[in-house]
Amino acid sequence: MSTGPTGEYTRSSGDTRGLRVAKEELYAEGFPEDKTRAVAAQYFQPENYSYLRGLPDLTYLVAPSTTGHNKLPVAVAQLLQQRYGGQIVTNWATPIATRRTATMDGITKLRNPPGYQINRDVTATLVPGATFVLVDDVVTTGGSIAAMREALAREGLRVEQVTSLAQPDLRKVGEADIDRITTKLGHPSLRPDIALALDGRLKHFANYIETSIRKTDAERNEEISAYFRVEAQRLRELGRTDAGAILGIAERVERLASVQSQPHPEAGLHAGLSREGRDLRPGPDRPKDGPGLKVDTEAVLARLDAIRAEYHEKPGREKILEAREAVDDLPAPDITKIPLAVAAQEYIEGRVSRVELEMLAAEADRSREVRSQLPTLEYSYDAGQGLDHER
Repeated sequence: MSTGPTGEYTRSSGDTRGLRVAKEELYAEGFPEDKTRAVAAQYFQPENYSYLRGLPDLTYLVAPSTTGHNKLPVAVAQLLQQRYGGQIVTNWATPIATRRTATMDGITKLRNPPGYQINRDVTATLVPGATFVLVDDVVTTGGSIAAMREALAREGLRVEQVTSLAQPDLRKVGEADIDRITTKLGHPSLRPDIALALDGRLKHFANYIETSIRKTDAERNEEISAYFRVEAQRLRELGRTDAGAILGIAERVERLASVQSQPHPEAGLHAGLSREGRDLRPGPDRPKDGPGLKVDTEAVLARLDAIRAEYHEKPGREKILEAREAVDDLPAPDITKIPLAVAAQEYIEGRVSRVELEMLAAEADRSREVRSQLPTLEYSYDAGQGLDHER
């Protein structure tokens, strides 16, 4: 795929402060359409997005508004559509949090990670393999963008392009950023978790975290350390679908094997787990698989074979959803089924072989046996506090 001049992120301006001032004025007035379009046009630099020209099935996914009122991203998408064609898709997801990120500092953002509930009535209409472009007004730390891409990746939708009116820094986190944060937190052994949690993230996000660390506040620093431990574990369990990348089958099996063979670590940060990931962990109101439940993987594979044959006759989004629903029928841990569901889609589309699919299906069987021998962790969710956990 063609990419923007700085990779997957493209902006019109680096003047995020000026745009934020204008945005606050629009917010106070209720985002009147004429003034909103005028602000978008003021910052919009069409030549910066010329790489979009001619891309197949160009689809602009407008970033959902936390307040439900922000119309700037829609105005940006309209300007892109006028210049480069494509279709605009709104209401494809709903933010789980309602607090505006513009009002949060670094530590508050860690305590309140963004999450999105996918509207499958909308995503089911999207063309598989289309060129999906996330459209926002201002990108700062990239936290909301990462959460959107993660939510879409769990639906089998790749997003490789992000456009905005303004973004302060287009650089990604580097080794020096990871080293500085590790040193300031005083936990050298935490470096692998920090590296994983910051992998592919914008440098501005690392800056927020680094400036949140206090030499004289051990409790605050330990809270940040706990965030990295929990977030890294969550990403390992998800097979790194957070960045929208679909891993190779062998790598997914290897990562899942190492994760499933270890008990879940204790975590000290209540809200350190992504809201989007809250349904990945067993809770008291969800049935748990055990030694008495047999995972009928052969029946699921046979069903996927039939769906694949039907898909080749008549490709369509409904067959992809049917394949993912087939995997949902497995009474295996969700953290195993997420990469298996993605593999099921790849299989019916002809992008992976039957042997590769069988590798992940076998892992579903194996993980059930391993999980039945692990200590049970119960999780509860409170909208005000996030996720709590206990033995």
